[in-house]
Amino acid sequence: MAGQSTRYSWFFYVSDLFERSYKKKRASDDFRRGYFYLRRNDYLPALDHFTRAIEIAPDHYYFYITRGKTYAALKQHDKALGDFTSAIVLNPYKIEAYRAQIAIYSEQKDFTKIVEACSKYLTFRPGTFTMLTQL
Repeated sequence: MAGQSTRYSWFFYVSDLFERSYKKKRASDDFRRGYFYLRRNDYLPALDHFTRAIEIAPDHYYFYITRGKTYAALKQHDKALGDFTSAIVLNPYKIEAYRAQIAIYSEQKDFTKIVEACSKYLTFRPGTFTMLTQL
């Protein structure tokens, strides 16, 4: 009886791995298609593909950054900032989401938010001045 239980648990383990692998490939495919449209400045289909990639793999920070940049290109700054914030929550050590936030805050002339974004990044990466030199 113990052998049968092990076989079933192995089956579910392999099934789970296959499903995660399949989802990862689907998310990656949607991301690539979105990026194809983004490079052609065709933002609406790009958004559709990035959104599908996020729905499939919501734990991938770079999907949020790229969709946020697409929203920023469409001047939908609130949605873009939301995606950049999601990316930061998922991976606070990557500078790209902070940079993208700062670009929007600069356009809006919101210097308080610029300082907040820089401070938050420096909290996670103390001793680095990369953020400040890239403003």
